[in-house]
Amino acid sequence: MRPVLLLGLACPVFAGLANAQTALDLSVLSSRAQSFAESLPNSVCTEILRQREVRYESRLRIRPNDPSLVAPPPKVIEREIVSDLGYVLERVPTPQWREVREVVRVGDKQIATKEKARERLLFGLKSERDRDRHRLLSEFQKYGLDFTVTDYGLSLLMFLPTEVRKFDYEFEKREFAGAEAMQVFLFRRRDTDVSVTVFNEKQLTHARLEGRLWIRERDGMPLRIQLLTRTKSEDDNILDDGTVEYEPSRFGPLVATGVRLVRFINNKPTAEAIYQYSNHQRFNAEAELKFDVDPEEPKRQD
Repeated sequence: MRPVLLLGLACPVFAGLANAQTALDLSVLSSRAQSFAESLPNSVCTEILRQREVRYESRLRIRPNDPSLVAPPPKVIEREIVSDLGYVLERVPTPQWREVREVVRVGDKQIATKEKARERLLFGLKSERDRDRHRLLSEFQKYGLDFTVTDYGLSLLMFLPTEVRKFDYEFEKREFAGAEAMQVFLFRRRDTDVSVTVFNEKQLTHARLEGRLWIRERDGMPLRIQLLTRTKSEDDNILDDGTVEYEPSRFGPLVATGVRLVRFINNKPTAEAIYQYSNHQRFNAEAELKFDVDPEEPKRQD
């Protein structure tokens, strides 16, 4: 199962949202998304992915001297992947930003030095050849578990100025993150022209874009996006619950700091992917690409 989120995207507020304190300012939201998009071409960071899959056996086992049927215990598989992460604009069939990676380490196995990985990533980001970009796109997939996702960190692009009014929004609640007041809105894309694309083994399905949006009350800053993706595979009901965290960077625009995605099959949690992003840097595409390529890895969060 390899779910992939393909983006390039969000509509007027429901008529019932008359209270100014609970009305979503779409111009502010779309401007934040636009600034985020404009920062992508020259942005790189360090990514740590921690994956966990639970595999349930469908067969039953008969114990010796015991006629009862016993289901084998589930097997838990874990993996950690450290990569350098950047972004490329795919132009076919329609323009959309994609995450690309150079893998540094898988578990305890070193794949490349940090310096070499960063060098190859930046070369691919600057290259105009499709072959170099496709290599970056496929590099990551061969190292991950079956449940490998990409592009969730780009979810803010759903709310670009050309797309923000293609969603319905509904105020849900007001809550606090520490001392900061946050407004929480439900959103749902009205059309299916743009959707989440999910690959379940050999089956490709499309799911309508829907979820929640956390807006900082004092300045309209979108700091969290939750995407809920519901699909079916044969007799299974699948729910992917993904949450992306953002924060302002020292460069100005927002950056993704983390993603947590949990897959449920028939209401059972079967896989989890946690992405942690750090060491956000920008480079001048016209200049010689030299900057710190040996940062400390983020501390592990148990």
